[in-house]
Amino acid sequence: TDSDSSTVRAIDLRAQWTRTIVGGDLFFLESLSTFGDRDGWGRGGHLQYPCGCCALPDGQILLADTLNHKIKVLNLELRDVRTLAGSGEPGLHDGASTQAAFFAPQGIAYDPTVRMAYVADTYNHCIRQVDVATGTVRTLTLTPPAVLEALAAPAAETSPNGR
Repeated sequence: TDSDSSTVRAIDLRAQWTRTIVGGDLFFLESLSTFGDRDGWGRGGHLQYPCGCCALPDGQILLADTLNHKIKVLNLELRDVRTLAGSGEPGLHDGASTQAAFFAPQGIAYDPTVRMAYVADTYNHCIRQVDVATGTVRTLTLTPPAVLEALAAPAAETSPNGR
């Protein structure tokens, strides 16, 4: 992702070239001011400050479209980007696809064992789980190890063998 130009670019290190896959301005290729929120093909698809990406097993790319408050899917073969989750309005709401709300999602990772994406929802200060097949979003509840140890201590004192 090229956040400042609101694009996704391909880089060929051997040939020493880059090309824009999605986003940017069709006529002013060097413009850094073309951004927005539009699903579409090539430069017709618009992003706003995408910060994170990760590959899916089928070759598609998940994008954290940060300032659009969405998670999008990029089909590299078609150079087409589509919204997977997020209403586009900043907020914290779990739910189905575009009914869910993020607030500046940035980091994103995919776990193929459970077929879920995990999103660092920056301004909500939480981790969100996204079902890649349906776009359903839920907020993870994380418990620090010290809390788990404290919760387990009273149970150990009342065990049947007195230990």
